This record gives sequence, structure tokens and C-alpha cells, in this order.
Amino acid sequence: MRFPFKSIIIVGLLIWGLSSCGTHENSKKISFDNVSVSKDIVLSKDSDSPRCRININVNQATGNDNRAKAVNAAIIEKLFYLENLTVRQAVDSFANEYARNYTETLAKLYKEDKDVPERKPWYEYNYTLNTEVQEGRTGVMVYIASLDYFEGGAHGISQKIVMNFDAETGKKLALADILVPGYEPRLNEILLSALEEKIGVKGIDELHENGYLYSMNIFTPDNFILGDKDITFIYNVYEIAPYSKGQTELTVSYSDINDLLPQ
Repeated sequence: MRFPFKSIIIVGLLIWGLSSCGTHENSKKISFDNVSVSKDIVLSKDSDSPRCRININVNQATGNDNRAKAVNAAIIEKLFYLENLTVRQAVDSFANEYARNYTETLAKLYKEDKDVPERKPWYEYNYTLNTEVQEGRTGVMVYIASLDYFEGGAHGISQKIVMNFDAETGKKLALADILVPGYEPRLNEILLSALEEKIGVKGIDELHENGYLYSMNIFTPDNFILGDKDITFIYNVYEIAPYSKGQTELTVSYSDINDLLPQ
């Protein structure tokens, strides 16, 4: 069976159009691969010497285009407090500096304390950083870093650090990029109500009684996940409550902040 020449052209154009649409959609997704480092540093030559264990596994945007460079620059600055390096260089530099500080700061102190067994845990350090990438609201890639570290003291610290990237440009998004100017007071009210609902209390006095906002006011954190239907705001330990309360996450649907979204 033969198709008219014009029909073949039309079908071909349709197929090309569908194909190019799919390619355009996929091109908006940022591709990532993994960079990792693992170190085990001892304080002395003793067989039971305290040690510092460093394990870092982070995702980096692939490619040499401006989008990937913007994403990686934001990751390097946020997670390692460095700039003008590749992710590989930043990971290695951070791990080496952390290890150096550990030995230079604690080796002499441990030499004086090593005959006191109960003090050994003070010198057992751990730094673990892992990341994951997931799709958020349309056009947004969400980068989530989970950090756990112990540097002596009564307990370790766990933190979640989030960055949201425009999948088309690689720009790190702030709330000011998606909400109307002057959103803070209204959003703080919404977050306070969300916290009361989460804890099951009503009013600031009852929040105080439960350990929340005892010495600070509610605030809008720059740690948030731009989801498909809502925004999840993340408060790490000590930010609005004592360590015993752990991390607090408050989820607010876009419908609840419709008045704060550009119309």
C-alpha cells in the first residue's frame, strides 16, 4: 500500500515534532554522577587509637555547560564553603583539611589523655555526607544533602541541607524567586500555625511548654523542598527546638499560600 507523498511528509513532521518535544523535555533534566572520598585517620600508633572516619558521597552535575557549572558552584559553596574548584577538588580539599585539623588539634591532647579510658570517646570523630537528587515541582531539581557528624561532646549532629535548582538554567532558587515580595510575615504566620498543628498545641505558650520557640521567634528557613503540590520547610536541630526534639519539617500546600504566589 502506497501513501501519497504529502501524507508521508505530514506524518514525518508529526513524528519529528513529537520526538523533538520529548527531547526538549528531557533536556531540561540535569544529569548527575557521583564523587566520593573515604578516609580513616588515627591519632596515634597505638592499636586502639581513636580515629576520624570521613565518608563523603556527593552528586555533581555533569557536563561543561553553564547550567552544570552553576549547579556545581552552588554545591561547592553550600557544602564545602569553597569556590573556583571542581567538585572533585572541593571534596578532596575539604576532606584533607578536616583530617589535618583533626590530627593537629587533638593529637597532643590525646597523648595526655590516652591513659584515661573514659576520655577516649572524646577523640572519636566521624563525618558522613551523602546526597540525593529528585524531581520537585515542574522544572525544578531538588538536591538533598544528609550530614551526620560527631566531634566529641555528648552527641553527634544530623542535618539536612536542601537546594532547589531551575532545571533549565541551573540557578539555585530562593523563595523570593517563586513568591511575591514581602511574603515573609504572612508565611511566618502560616508556618507557626503548621507547627502548632504538627505538635498538637494551640498558641505560643503551649509551644514553649513543649520546647519549641523558647528563645526565638518562628522564621522562614532557606532550607526547603519545592515539591509538586507543596513546600516542605526544614528546621535542623537547635533552630526552633532543643536537640531532643530532633529535626522539624513543616509542609505547606501551594493552595494554602495562593495569595503569596505570583498571579
